[in-house]
Amino acid sequence: GSRVVGVGNNPPTSFFSPPLPGEFEEESKQPPMTEQQRHQLKHRELFLSRQFESLPATHIRGKCSVTLLNETDILGQYLEKEDCFFYSLVFDPVQKTLLADQGEIRVGCKYQAEIPDRLAEGESDNRNQQKMEMKVWDPDNPLTDRQIDQFLVVARAVGTFARALDCSSSIRQPSLHMSAAAASRDITLFHAMDTLQRNGYDLAKAMATLVPQGGPVLCRDEMEEWSASEAMLFEEALEKYGKDFNDIRQDFLPWKSLASIVQFYYMWKTTDRYIQQKRLKAAEADSKLKQEPHSRGHLSRPEAQSLSPYTTSASRAKLLAKNRQTFLLQTTRLTRLARRLCRDVLQPRRAARRPYAPINANAIKAECSIRLPKAAKAPLKIHPLARLPLAAIVKELGERLGGGLG
Repeated sequence: GSRVVGVGNNPPTSFFSPPLPGEFEEESKQPPMTEQQRHQLKHRELFLSRQFESLPATHIRGKCSVTLLNETDILGQYLEKEDCFFYSLVFDPVQKTLLADQGEIRVGCKYQAEIPDRLAEGESDNRNQQKMEMKVWDPDNPLTDRQIDQFLVVARAVGTFARALDCSSSIRQPSLHMSAAAASRDITLFHAMDTLQRNGYDLAKAMATLVPQGGPVLCRDEMEEWSASEAMLFEEALEKYGKDFNDIRQDFLPWKSLASIVQFYYMWKTTDRYIQQKRLKAAEADSKLKQEPHSRGHLSRPEAQSLSPYTTSASRAKLLAKNRQTFLLQTTRLTRLARRLCRDVLQPRRAARRPYAPINANAIKAECSIRLPKAAKAPLKIHPLARLPLAAIVKELGERLGGGLG
């Protein structure tokens, strides 16, 4: 008989901690509710379960509406409608846990900083200055823009020289251009500007800090630290798990920290390789769309504007970034002999007029094997074709062209 699949159930009460009465009313400014309404609202909450159960269709008593609870929803509206329920947590019966179905917008004093009132003139600041933020750049520094740009050029040069001295960098960037490009990344510029801030914007002290006693300072980000094989593993993991960085680290890159993987992901999104993969996926998705045949031989203006940039004017999908592999169909010698020996059985002219009619290849092969010994003894009859000499053909073409132009 018919069966339905149930995907929701209520977890045990020991795992049930509804965040309804206090937190929602405090943060989302819910209207006041009575104790009876709160009790009724608890019975309107369901829990999505990862456990699937098949139930007979005869057990269905009616139809209800279950929606994901939004922070902007008014909780009282679920009591006004019959058979209207909501859910916000997912119950895992194996792990015995309740997790949020999706991320929430964290608004309120628990997640956002409270802006203090402005101090009056002459009023002292009683806050602990050691817990305050640290300034990393002063826009009102005594240096000019030209001096700062010159110091950044020196920092790039020091970074290029440091990569020439480092053995691992010389292997990854074997050429001078690659080393200079790596030294021009943001990590080098941030280090140079931080050096100016720590040395009070004194150029002499800052340059001495760039090249200490042990050698020049080498700054590398995650894009430079990762090898090509690690980047390929990351792309494979991203294709499989998406942006679940915990699973990516656990199954593919356990020797990398979670912060390193996240930082590499946002740097990888700025590369040309990410753009190429994005275009390839868009082209593959567009090629799967079914193109409707047009009865007319031309398109109207709205139809032409609705065409995707990944399609041609003939409504045929084309791939921009994916090359198709070429192939060659080559016949065997026995097949070529069968065309001559079994012409009466094969009937090639008739077969050409009926391309979808099946051909019994096994019968033709057997007949060819029978006729082949006899045909090998008989001389091959070749009918020579009478062809005009090349000079006569050229003369005739010239006369035709001359007559047409005249």
